[in-house]
Amino acid sequence: MISNGYYLKNDFSNVAISKINIYNILSKYNDLKYNYCSSIYKDAGQLKERLLRIARKNRKFYETITKEGTFIYIVIILLKRNIFDFIKKYLLKEKYLISNKIDDQIIKYLNISETKISLYSIIKINKRYINHLYFELNNDINNQKKYDLSILMVEQYPYENGFFVEMSKIL
Repeated sequence: MISNGYYLKNDFSNVAISKINIYNILSKYNDLKYNYCSSIYKDAGQLKERLLRIARKNRKFYETITKEGTFIYIVIILLKRNIFDFIKKYLLKEKYLISNKIDDQIIKYLNISETKISLYSIIKINKRYINHLYFELNNDINNQKKYDLSILMVEQYPYENGFFVEMSKIL
């Protein structure tokens, strides 16, 4: 592109600018029909549709797709020794995913020390279960301390190991 006299307009757009602006040349011809679509508009529309398509294809049972094409789900971080007791008490009728791998972004967000990471596991559940779980746990403060848990709502791009858009601590 550069060797032909084109370069990018800025870091936020894929619009190519040349020494001769083609749009200005074409606008002089009244009888010539053409469509102009700005790259910013096209990129925004295509990105949203691409994210929605990928999200529908790759969605796991605990993920809810937003209108922007990202995933939202609940992450429960608790001590491994308490995990099955917690599931038996709070999640017996719900679908969940247990994992021993905690994402680096979550570790940084919760400020879990490197020495304690191996003591924790995570459970991922769909956000529609959170109201019931939150109500149950709020009524039993002793269990919050017993399980040494944190509950986060996570929004993430729908790619494998996708970028976290937002994390908010619920409990």
